[in-house]
Amino acid sequence: MNQQSLIDSIVGALSDMPKLSGLFLAGSFGRDAADEYSDIDLIAVVEAEDQKDLAAGWRKKLESIVEIVFWNQRGSANILLNAVTNEWQRIDLYIITNEDFQTRAQDGLKALIDSDHLFEKLDLVSPHRQANVGHITYTIHEFIRVLGLLYVVDGRKEYFTAVSGYGLQRDHLLTILTEESPELDMGGALHLSKSISAEGMKILMSLPSPGPRRREVVEAQLQIARIFFPHARLLAKKLGIEWPADFETATAKILNKHFEGEFEVNWD
Repeated sequence: MNQQSLIDSIVGALSDMPKLSGLFLAGSFGRDAADEYSDIDLIAVVEAEDQKDLAAGWRKKLESIVEIVFWNQRGSANILLNAVTNEWQRIDLYIITNEDFQTRAQDGLKALIDSDHLFEKLDLVSPHRQANVGHITYTIHEFIRVLGLLYVVDGRKEYFTAVSGYGLQRDHLLTILTEESPELDMGGALHLSKSISAEGMKILMSLPSPGPRRREVVEAQLQIARIFFPHARLLAKKLGIEWPADFETATAKILNKHFEGEFEVNWD
């Protein structure tokens, strides 16, 4: 069953459910950005006291349409239900109240069932996503901290741990590249090319993938530092974030002392 057929079947199955005020497509389908690999994100609107009943009824309805091989439920007030079919189609249903639904906008949704005319009450356009100053500040400090720990894992010869640390650094770089362009569509972890610029994607694709060997992980950490710092400094300046200069200086100092010229500890 293709995605559209599955969506149509879900609408048919839920159209007679009592107390359902509305059912809406969200995510990539709601934004007209879906492809054949996209999951189906649904929002169901009910009163708070009816959320658990809808959650229980939803599983029965979905299983009458398609075979489910994975099921997960999260939350109690506003419930998120994750399902995977036997053909590995992913379906998420988020059950929320009308009050929470009214914080959304029309440009990210498509109405499937709307007996209470909820859609027309929404703002037309979502505001641009604002850069998360707190998270960016944390990311900068955490990148420097993990970079400084390189002398510890090298001293202890914990190179498998060093590879894990490099993975964290790649995530920190991804955060900075994503926050550089808050106006871009958020494509999610499985569609990064929609979340960052073409230049940012090129940077990510150029990163090395070190194994648990000393020279590989040390050089990879220093290479990603040379990429991270210029981007992070520009973003911090743009957002008025105070740069942790003393922390950066101390980190460069301990790494230079530890490696004693063996590696080029320089990211300016």
